[in-house]
Amino acid sequence: RPKYRHQGHRNPRSASRSHGALTYTVTRAFAVSKSQAGDVKSLMANTPNRVVLITCGVKGGVDVDFNIIVDAFLTSSTAG
Repeated sequence: RPKYRHQGHRNPRSASRSHGALTYTVTRAFAVSKSQAGDVKSLMANTPNRVVLITCGVKGGVDVDFNIIVDAFLTSSTAG
């Protein structure tokens, strides 16, 4: 499964300090019609260490009638 690493935001007062990194592992990705996206109950689950990304489906630069949903879980974190 793909892993994505997020670098923590830098302190606005000091560009040399980082607050760490978070690594998420994608557990599933799927398409759902825009009219049914609100019916996906798992999106509203209160699950610790999870992030859900929702974006519009696009084909040839034109918005289409479905959304792409990506579910990922925090698999590691490091202090900066």
